[in-house]
Amino acid sequence: MQTDQKRTVVIAEVHEQARRAIAVAYSDNTRRAYVAAWDRFCQVVGPSRVMPATPETVANYLAMLAEEGKSVATIRLAAAAISAGHRAAADVDNPCSSPVVRMALKEISRQYGQTQAQASALDAPALDAIRATAMLPRTGRRGVPEAPDYATARGQVDIALCSVLSDGGLRRSEAVALIWGDVEIAADGSGRVRVARSKTDQEGEWEVVAITASTVRALDAIRNGAGAEDSVFGMSESTIARRVKAAAAAAGLGDQFSGHSGRVGLAQRMTAAGAPAQAVMVQGRWKNAGTVARYTKGIQAGAL
Repeated sequence: MQTDQKRTVVIAEVHEQARRAIAVAYSDNTRRAYVAAWDRFCQVVGPSRVMPATPETVANYLAMLAEEGKSVATIRLAAAAISAGHRAAADVDNPCSSPVVRMALKEISRQYGQTQAQASALDAPALDAIRATAMLPRTGRRGVPEAPDYATARGQVDIALCSVLSDGGLRRSEAVALIWGDVEIAADGSGRVRVARSKTDQEGEWEVVAITASTVRALDAIRNGAGAEDSVFGMSESTIARRVKAAAAAAGLGDQFSGHSGRVGLAQRMTAAGAPAQAVMVQGRWKNAGTVARYTKGIQAGAL
């Protein structure tokens, strides 16, 4: 217990040391921007992950800012502030020097640098179209059609993936981390999914989101006897994005779908069904009401 208390004190001292160093080293405008960015990073990821932060923690935090609609310039400023904080500590590795963070910034710039176009929504009509077409054989890059059995198995996974992303508003990282033990089935056939509190998994806490009975059935169709500790989808973040995009394209929905389409779809579906903004924020784990407003612009409450 005493060791934990000492560790907490040390973490707080290092955090404040970094904050003071930023305040001294930069001009007024830069100092205010860096201190604000550093403080928000500390608040989001939790004190035990601030110093030193891992490259993965920083990369996930920057991706979260992009998801919130922050500009590329704001995201780069956040990275610079985190880097400055770690340089001030002197005796810790700077996560922003890692290829992981550099690649994250490069990918964010590629996706959001020109226009921050919103991903198309995995809403109710989109899910219906995917469910109707996902198990049809597709033609591969070499012009060879899929075998019917393979197409059925692949399509069942696509249906389950798109359904979970839309019902639970899961981020790609949350879908990657999902194991069967995180899925609970209720007496009425609906279900609940346990997800990490945030992409940075602040202090190891979890939240629970609801999924519909149709999504429970879609998941049941792909479990095939998997154990509680087994991965539900067994995919990387990039594979999830690619599968969603391919499923939507095969359904004739266009090419603006991505691994983020489920979160947009969740916000739009709940808003169209008449759910209040606060309920949408709780289900999607959004802290910023502006993000929900941006996703649901033009959606009429009670449209479903």
